[in-house]
Amino acid sequence: MLQSPINPLSIKVIRWSARTLSLLPIIFAAGEILFPHSDTSINVPLAEWVVAGLSFLAVIGLALAWRWEGFGGAVAISGVVVFNLAYRLVRGENFPAFGLVPLSMVLVPGALFMICWYCDQPLLSGKSTA
Repeated sequence: MLQSPINPLSIKVIRWSARTLSLLPIIFAAGEILFPHSDTSINVPLAEWVVAGLSFLAVIGLALAWRWEGFGGAVAISGVVVFNLAYRLVRGENFPAFGLVPLSMVLVPGALFMICWYCDQPLLSGKSTA
């Protein structure tokens, strides 16, 4: 039987670290959806709504990763990349450096979910490790 090169206990620790780290962005996004700020939606251009929606797409990827690690992690990471590209197109400038902290709160768990998914895949080579 082919085994993952990483210890199963290590994979569990990585998986639960990713899940724990993903809780804060998920809770924050749910709070923004359920209890929006009352004055922030006045006269906001459609392009700004699209950029904001892309940030929520990344967080939706984290929620999906609780069940489908590979797919959800890929959606989260892709959502952050597309968000940055859309921000650059809409605003005409790069995302501010202080904004990297909230983005890393999505990127780090997304990457950890992808690592778990990759380590759970059976080895494709026909060689046995026993």
